[in-house]
Amino acid sequence: MKSKTVIVIMMCVLMLGLFASKAESLDIEKQPSVISAHTSGLISRESMIQVRFAENMIGSDRLNAPLKDSPLTFRPEIKGAAAWANQRTLEFWPKDKLPAGQSYLAFLNWSEITSLPQASETFEFRFGVIRQSFEITVDGLQAASRINLKEVQLTGKLVTADAEDSSKIMKLLRAGQNGKGLNIRWSHSKDRRNHSYIISNILRLDEPSEVILRWDGTAIGANKQGKRNIAVPPIGPFQVTDVRAMHGEQQYIEIRFTDPLEKDQDLNGLIRVSDEERPLRFTIDGSIVRVYSSSPWAEEVTVTAELGIRNILGQRLGTPKSMTVSFEDIKPQARFVGERVIIPFTRGLTLPIETVNLREIIVEAMHVYEENIPQFFQVSTLEEDNEIKRVGRVIWKKTVSLGFTPEKKNQWTRYGLDVSPLVQNNPGGFFRLQLSFVQRHIVYPCPDAENGSEPDAQEILAENNWDEETQDSNWNTYDGDEDHNWWEYYDERENPCHPGYYRAYEDHNISVSRNVLVSDIGLIAKQGGDDSVTVVATDIKTAQPLPDTVITLMDYQRQLLNTGTTDSSGMALLRSRRKPFLLVAQHGGQTGYLKLDDGSALSVSHFDVSGDTVDKGLKGFLDGERGVWRPGDPIYLTFILLDNENRLPKNHPILFELRNPRDQIVKTIKKNESLNGFYSFKTGTDPDAPTGNWTARVRAGGATFEKILKIETIMPNRLKIGLDFESDAWYEGKLTGELSSTWLHGAVAKGLKSDVELLFTSARTHFPKYEAYIFDDPVRTYQP
Repeated sequence: MKSKTVIVIMMCVLMLGLFASKAESLDIEKQPSVISAHTSGLISRESMIQVRFAENMIGSDRLNAPLKDSPLTFRPEIKGAAAWANQRTLEFWPKDKLPAGQSYLAFLNWSEITSLPQASETFEFRFGVIRQSFEITVDGLQAASRINLKEVQLTGKLVTADAEDSSKIMKLLRAGQNGKGLNIRWSHSKDRRNHSYIISNILRLDEPSEVILRWDGTAIGANKQGKRNIAVPPIGPFQVTDVRAMHGEQQYIEIRFTDPLEKDQDLNGLIRVSDEERPLRFTIDGSIVRVYSSSPWAEEVTVTAELGIRNILGQRLGTPKSMTVSFEDIKPQARFVGERVIIPFTRGLTLPIETVNLREIIVEAMHVYEENIPQFFQVSTLEEDNEIKRVGRVIWKKTVSLGFTPEKKNQWTRYGLDVSPLVQNNPGGFFRLQLSFVQRHIVYPCPDAENGSEPDAQEILAENNWDEETQDSNWNTYDGDEDHNWWEYYDERENPCHPGYYRAYEDHNISVSRNVLVSDIGLIAKQGGDDSVTVVATDIKTAQPLPDTVITLMDYQRQLLNTGTTDSSGMALLRSRRKPFLLVAQHGGQTGYLKLDDGSALSVSHFDVSGDTVDKGLKGFLDGERGVWRPGDPIYLTFILLDNENRLPKNHPILFELRNPRDQIVKTIKKNESLNGFYSFKTGTDPDAPTGNWTARVRAGGATFEKILKIETIMPNRLKIGLDFESDAWYEGKLTGELSSTWLHGAVAKGLKSDVELLFTSARTHFPKYEAYIFDDPVRTYQP
């Protein structure tokens, strides 16, 4: 009995030690309450350093101006400049890129910030810079086209730990075949961390050959070199080159062939998996076949490709191929379903989520208060979370059991997250929900899982510290303990069996978040050029108009601009003397929001929205009886004026001008009367008038309308030309045909010079009854 007591005491002491050591490294007690967050953890070489305060530190007149003396200093030294990004955020921008792999100690000098209480002289915090490294993956060979079977290409990806210049990335990788260099085409992501490559002009020769890949990280400061040989099959028999188990959100089997496959063939029965009776689905992409299953794959399966599989030439597979592939367990993950942010009021108010290989999940809810939403929209949108902890706080956090059963392993399983209690207990505003988990919540084969190790302090804090007012990701606290290998944590960020998997980095974060606004109000706003805003309010559930909805317009400073109420069609027309920033709609105790800044406007690039801007509230259209006139011809023009707002008094004069190609006024006409807004103008040009583009211009009430008039010396030169040959096919000998021409007005067009050119191009050989067959040799091409 005594021995058991000793064991319990030792375990308690161990747990207290974990908390003590972690609390020391977190510097929780040293961080003043006036500081809400600061840069920590690993950051990019190109990042700035930030300190965010809980209250305003300066006046708005000092924003974005470089400070003469920086309140932030560093060890080792960082040259750069500090400035206030806003009244609560101090930023330091390094002059040069930070050295990769360097650790820093930062000092915030209170004396340089006069508005701070002199609680202490300096505040210290730590951060590190990502050590540059890279990983290369090879997808494999595939046919470059469906015509030339002698040429293949190799695709793959190169991923860097930190952002890197594309010019340096291109120096990392070299490729060659039989001693000859190969061209590499690159495409780079916006974050400059993901780089895809395509190696083209790889030839299938008469004998087997190899493509040799070599990489050297010296160009980006990474001590990493290596090479890989990829076998290139010879030109000849149609064969299977590779079979692989592919892992991702959906697992599938990838089979690569030497030649592109006949696209319309049925592969059921021709590709089998472990002799199991399971429905399979196939997709053909050139020389690649992907095999999907409606049920989870076993850990190890045997894939068989039978002789009946055909390539684009109709050739059958030379020899059957059987290979065994192994599937790894999907890494534990959680995600929200879809992208919706607004949820209508319904019974249950359920938000769908999906998880894979998780038995439990941590759900955290933050409430953004209704009165703080205009402030939130100043720096963020309903889909984002910028500075969200200024305007809301965590009100609920709980670990939820998912009822995991063995048949759910490696399957994305959907659950419903009921947010009704949150809405009932916290009316108004919106919520930000976060899904996360720790290592003991996962279902994954970890070597140390059977040891029953106790959770570390990081896990316990993740589950229990639900009132923390610090930011995530790069705002996580840097662990300065030298015995704690932070770089190892970063390198193991993709390993669910390592604590590094559960930490947040710029390129890895298992936590997912979603803003949720519960409202039935759907809003559309259209802003006109006359300071008007047309608002349409509808019921999201029924798509019916919402009458009697109170609409409020606010500017960026959260000042009221105008209010109105929708009519029976759910529409309201409001005018604003200043540019509106936020629209708030209230109906039946519910509230909807719509941000009206330019960045939030919907793109109309895929729609035909061309037209003329309404000038001075007047619309006008000028037209003529034809499109081209000869010099000396009379010109009859009609101008149509639309004045719906009655801006012009009755019989207001309309001025017409005719200008020649030199922009000289040739004629002017003034009219006071119209017939229902139609004004007729009879004008013309002299017989010796210059040809070209003349301009008809009408001025009405300060608005101007123009039309280009074509004045040309017209010579009829329109021919009907016929060219006929004796037959549609020509095999050898002379090619004879008949060329004929007539004027379109019927006269014979004789004595005209004819110029005939002949151009040969490749065409597909086909016969009406044999459209499914290929009669052309894809290896041979014709070039004129």
